[in-house]
Amino acid sequence: MKIIIRFSILVALIGLSLSTIAQDKQWVAKSLGSVVYVQQQYYLDAAKAKRPELWKKLSDWSKKELLGQFLTVSTGSGFFIDAQGHILTNAHVVLVEDANATRQSLITALQKTISQTVPEEAINSDDKFALRADVAGVLKEAHLRLRIWAPGLGLSEATQNAIDKKNDLALISIAAAAPTKALPLAAAKSYPVGSEVYSIGFPLGSLFDEMFSSPQASLSTGVISALRDDAWGIQHTASLNPGNSGGPLLNAKGEVIGVNVGQISNSSGLFFAIPVPFVITFLTGNGFASILGANGEIARKDTESDQDSYEVGDTVVIISEKGATVSQGGFVLGTAPLVYLMTAKTVTLSLAGKGGARTVVLKKKEGLADTITLNLELRPLQYVVHIASEPLGAVVSIDGKASGVSPLEIELPAGQHKVSYFMEGYKFPDQVVAAAAGSKAEAYSRGARVYSFTFLKGLPPGTTVKVAGASESYQVVDPLKLSLPEGRWELEFSDPGILKTTKIVIDAKIASGVIDDSSWFEGAKIVLKGDVDEGKITIDGEPAQPIPKDANVAVSAGIAHKILVERPKYSPYFDTVELKAGETKVLNMPNLLLPAVKKKRDIIVSSAMTAAGLVMIGGAVYCAFRVADDLNRTGSSKGDDGLIEAQYALGWGGMGLSLWGGIKLVIALNE
Repeated sequence: MKIIIRFSILVALIGLSLSTIAQDKQWVAKSLGSVVYVQQQYYLDAAKAKRPELWKKLSDWSKKELLGQFLTVSTGSGFFIDAQGHILTNAHVVLVEDANATRQSLITALQKTISQTVPEEAINSDDKFALRADVAGVLKEAHLRLRIWAPGLGLSEATQNAIDKKNDLALISIAAAAPTKALPLAAAKSYPVGSEVYSIGFPLGSLFDEMFSSPQASLSTGVISALRDDAWGIQHTASLNPGNSGGPLLNAKGEVIGVNVGQISNSSGLFFAIPVPFVITFLTGNGFASILGANGEIARKDTESDQDSYEVGDTVVIISEKGATVSQGGFVLGTAPLVYLMTAKTVTLSLAGKGGARTVVLKKKEGLADTITLNLELRPLQYVVHIASEPLGAVVSIDGKASGVSPLEIELPAGQHKVSYFMEGYKFPDQVVAAAAGSKAEAYSRGARVYSFTFLKGLPPGTTVKVAGASESYQVVDPLKLSLPEGRWELEFSDPGILKTTKIVIDAKIASGVIDDSSWFEGAKIVLKGDVDEGKITIDGEPAQPIPKDANVAVSAGIAHKILVERPKYSPYFDTVELKAGETKVLNMPNLLLPAVKKKRDIIVSSAMTAAGLVMIGGAVYCAFRVADDLNRTGSSKGDDGLIEAQYALGWGGMGLSLWGGIKLVIALNE
């Protein structure tokens, strides 16, 4: 069969990629305005500085104001998910594991810069010593602050609303003066392997701050490489750099399919994002289900208002399902592919075929290319479905995508759909609704009252729970929280080697509460080796405790503990320890003196060396006088051989010792 392709159709096929880019630009511009720059910063309060004139010298040398400014210690990305200023990001972007250690590292870095980088002609040695002390004083009183830069809104202080360390998710918010532009969340698992994805964020933030006058989000493209059922479930190739963490991973429609989290160290092209289902669980589990409802409304409005409106030139090539009819005002113009000439400023075209239907609005705009190609996929025919719940106000998720708040009337493609409901304090059974022509499809779910109990310490992942009278046991889903329907529950918790088998009774009737699980854990022990006098130990961020005299510290088994040991004379010691039941681990702590303590010791030692050398020189002079006196009295030095040897030994030894001590003293004073 001979196939004849008209020139206009050939242009359409060649221009398909240009069409895709043109469509992409519509949502890319909106998405860039929804991604924010997250910064952890210390404020250098000028009122706390004792020597502001020395800070002025440092600013003159560095060409950058320091006092009265914010000093950035880490950066990341995030994005708005509603119009009320709520921002989704990574937990590791907004949390600092040890604020004291971060502050000390910053103090040390600044002091080192002042000592080793700033030239003598800019700040002399005495002033450097005083400025280093002032740096420590100013920063020790500074508090770490979380600040957000958003396009069109500038810088704002942010508040932490919810944190999930395990899955690395965080919800923060700002008090925005105007409604914030949110990104819609995509339906769960609506993104197959090989589909195009886009990463938006602020890579290498603090470095770019030095290079450019204002932040600018960056976009990178790639494809989904693999999908897994865990927190790092989306593997993709849309490039990430430090600072991209917490930014959105978007599909070709501009919907969020995941939260970018990072890459595997020393790998190339292995980037990961946290899938949307984890976001839904995180928000609903922390009492923010209403955000999902608001986000579902945003997604629908975006679809209704933007998806089917296109700016075009004089000629439009429409590509769709083969044989699909293209109509205008009820009159069939032909079948796709079709070339349409714009004779009016705005026209509405309807497409219909076996795969569904679609209506598009074309708006003629001067200056665009004469011929623009639109690749328009037909959408399955939609049918109205009514969704309700008791109580009302539950967030509704349809096929894994947040769709609004009940009661809800929504159009769905023909076929069966899974409807899930979320409301803090209630558990709803899922429903299945069938959307079809001529039927009045309804979905209704009645929620059971649920009470939440928080574990004081938090159970390890994999803890088994058995309910009295039940034939099967199950694993704890949330290690920090337990949700139970109303009633009296007899529960047994176990995790061999980590937890003692523990039975408790909970009355879930009136209110929620806290479960003290601190005594459930099997014991282990760490032994601190080193100088522990007057030292304190902090475990997992709890208040510091004095180190026991025997330096033996009891810890819970099966948990990765973060250990911080602080001693008056030595640098802080950090370690992470995870032990089995009954295990003992020895931590050998190096006795690295603090800079101030080391300097004081070096000054004392070098001063003592210098003094000892001078005493030895004095002894040599005394011996010389004794020998000279004998020569004057007897005319002979016989019998003075010992004095002469002592004179030489003390003289040369004293000169060497005092010279070495003097050099060490000068070095110590200038550190």
